[in-house]
Amino acid sequence: MNPLRAIASACAGLARQIERQYRLAGTNEWTRAPYFRRTGVRIGENCRIFSRKPYVTFGSEPHLVRIGDHVTITAGVRFITHDGGTWIFRREDPDFDVFGPIEVKDNVFIGINAIIMPGVTIGPDAVVGANSVVTRDVPQGTVVAGSPARVIMTIEEYRERKLPQKVIVRGLSDEERWRVQMKLWEGRE
Repeated sequence: MNPLRAIASACAGLARQIERQYRLAGTNEWTRAPYFRRTGVRIGENCRIFSRKPYVTFGSEPHLVRIGDHVTITAGVRFITHDGGTWIFRREDPDFDVFGPIEVKDNVFIGINAIIMPGVTIGPDAVVGANSVVTRDVPQGTVVAGSPARVIMTIEEYRERKLPQKVIVRGLSDEERWRVQMKLWEGRE
């Protein structure tokens, strides 16, 4: 067997095994909230959390994170609730620690691999772009992105930009969904 094909086959097998374990446990993005709540994170209703590792996502102080209702936290997002850099001061002051709670209000989407720093509040009706580093509060009704994250538009402007790209696939079979999505290639090849 081709070595690359063997690796791909092994990876696919491992992915199926992990997915089966989660399916058997009844775990998905909707049911992980109770699991994270047990670690100390306060989580509202109808939240999607695409993480299986609370110690990575919510760090060493998950009790300092509060999440409102209807929030999506995508894969790789990290909530940093302490300033680890203060370690350099511990020679003179062994008790030197700095912590900051993080609050995410209602109806927020946090993109893949975003980092939320200590003391930040993300206002309601906000979007945090992928790979953003949020070092300051995010105003209500805005889209922020970048490192450090900054406001790039309002939610209304975001909606207007995205409306022409809207594709309806909800409720379609997998095959119908695939056909609709493949039409996006028309005129690009």
